[in-house]
Amino acid sequence: MQSTEALAGSHVNRHGRSSPFSKLHIAIIPAQLRSLNRETKAAKTVGVIVGCFIMCWAPFFTVYLLGAVCPGCRTPTTLFDVFFWLGYCLFVCLFVCCC
Repeated sequence: MQSTEALAGSHVNRHGRSSPFSKLHIAIIPAQLRSLNRETKAAKTVGVIVGCFIMCWAPFFTVYLLGAVCPGCRTPTTLFDVFFWLGYCLFVCLFVCCC
């Protein structure tokens, strides 16, 4: 594996001369990789939180919308309450665990 100085010295521009910015360019790459790693981790975290939110509340909203679209279709009150509190409880647990 080559050191940064060796890589910087071996950089030749299109005119056949060594570029004075080659060391700067190599120094920026690790900082960009760290930034990219942080952004990737943040995107995964947001994806997990949004996915869990949707999974927690999907049963409740499905039953709620079904009741609005089909007035003759009645969901038992107990099942409606279970879906309602399931959304709250799971989302609160997720929020406490992640934050």
